[in-house]
Amino acid sequence: MRGRNKERNMAIKRPFLETCPFCGQAPAFTKWHGGGPSKRMVACDNDYCRVQPDVTGSTPQRAADNWNIRK
Repeated sequence: MRGRNKERNMAIKRPFLETCPFCGQAPAFTKWHGGGPSKRMVACDNDYCRVQPDVTGSTPQRAADNWNIRK
């Protein structure tokens, strides 16, 4: 039983997200209406951020990877 709970907790663990490169706030991770059921959006939801960037990905990990790219 304990092993099953550990597996479930590992399955819902969210990927690491960098802070917003423009305001420094933590981004929000949400489901995205377009695409498949696992598509996610990462966005800065700080009302005072002048840019409020957002990215999407076909999976939570891909959305996080897209967000964490700093060029």
